[in-house]
Order: sequence, then structure tokens, then C-alpha cells
Amino acid sequence: ISCSSSVGPVGTPKPDPIGLILDMGAMGIISPMVSTAEQASLGSMACMYPPSGTRGFGPSRASAYGFDEEYFKQANDNILYIPIIETVQAVSDIDDILTVRGVDAYVIGLADLSISLGSPLEFNHPDVKAAVSRITEAGVKAGVPKTIALDYDEIPPDQIRELIEDGTSLFLVDGDEWMLSASCAKVVNNFRLAKSGA
Repeated sequence: ISCSSSVGPVGTPKPDPIGLILDMGAMGIISPMVSTAEQASLGSMACMYPPSGTRGFGPSRASAYGFDEEYFKQANDNILYIPIIETVQAVSDIDDILTVRGVDAYVIGLADLSISLGSPLEFNHPDVKAAVSRITEAGVKAGVPKTIALDYDEIPPDQIRELIEDGTSLFLVDGDEWMLSASCAKVVNNFRLAKSGA
């Protein structure tokens, strides 16, 4: 388990926004609503410089404004591309998506997946559980790590341990906005408790 540099979210995989975020210093891209192998390929190619991909040169901040002379040489090997699997079509095409060159891991977007399956936010619905199993099996077959999004303040260590033992090797641990919100809420709550004498 280790910490890593930032990974930026990008909508439908398009080269221009992906290149911009990488040039700003992100070391990976998480791309939602990837439903086909073609979309996955567009996204992964946009993360890599030619001849492996289509990314244009202009890293500026990513290369420490020229002081990191190794950035260009190492970028194609170091940058992650992670599609979010969250549609019925993505489940149908999952084997092809996960065998696209440059797809380093995947996220199961449970909320949108459940909506796409016609069972909004019913995560224990048989159709949703079957889709998750199908995706996970394809990931094991392709040798692509499964990623889980966690609420850092809620999940106990033993559940994290179970996820690791189940094959999860990459964790999205909340987001800066939610962490900031939770921290501010704790401060406000502490003052309320102090005022009430509790």
C-alpha cells in the first residue's frame, strides 16, 4: 500500500482535456461513463505520447517546468488510465474494455450502474450484484486491478482488509471536497456541543 500523486477525473474520454490535466501534473486519469472498447482506447491513447499514444507534448507543470528531465521518458510507463464501468453497455463489453492496451485498472460506478440497470441505488438488487460479479470476473481474467471508492471516515480496518484479500489493490479514498466538508462539520459540531454544555 502506498500513496500516489493526484489522479484527475475527465468526462467522456477526449484527448484535449486529458492532455491538459496531465500537463498540469496529474499522474493518471479516471474517466466516467466508458461504455465501449473504442472509448477506452481513445482515453488510454490520450494518456501516452507517440508512438504509443496521441498525447501532445507540453507538460510544463508536470515536468516541474523543465527541471524534471526524466518526465517525458517515464510518462508513458507511469501514468494511469482508469475507466469507470457504470452502464449496461459497459458490462456487456467489459471483456473488450479491460483488454484495451493502457487500461491500468477500473472502477465500478455502483450508483450509475444501478440506475442504468433500472434499479436506482438498489446496490443489493440481484441484477446489480450480478453485473458487479461479471465485471469483477472479467477483471481477474484480464489481470486488471479492481478499484473501490471508500468513505475514509466510515469504513473499518477489517473491511479494508477483506477488500484487499478479495483482490482490490487500488483505493479511491474519498475526495478533497468531502474531506473538507466532514472536517468543517466536526468543528461546527464541537462548538455546538461546547455551547450546549454537552
